[in-house]
Amino acid sequence: MKFLKFIFDIIPSLNRLKAIDEVLHTNNRGIVKRIDEGRELLELLQEKCPGFLEEHFWVEGWIESNDRFLMDLATAAKKTHLFKPKGMRPFPRPWPGKA
Repeated sequence: MKFLKFIFDIIPSLNRLKAIDEVLHTNNRGIVKRIDEGRELLELLQEKCPGFLEEHFWVEGWIESNDRFLMDLATAAKKTHLFKPKGMRPFPRPWPGKA
């Protein structure tokens, strides 16, 4: 009987983990793509608006904090591999910031 209770207790946790894994892998092309787009945004700001970043130096810190959070999440979910869609460059691109 204890075994059945254990099974019924663990099933909701497994369903939650499966749902989280699905979001990390597929939602808006997955967490690796989200990481890449944050880095792409910083590259764009560096190229097109360097004065903005100099004046608002903390913006890079915001993007970096999000990058670190998402990288830690991807590492915990074992989803940090480079992804290369057909006809595209691999992502995520390297971190373009100062740190």
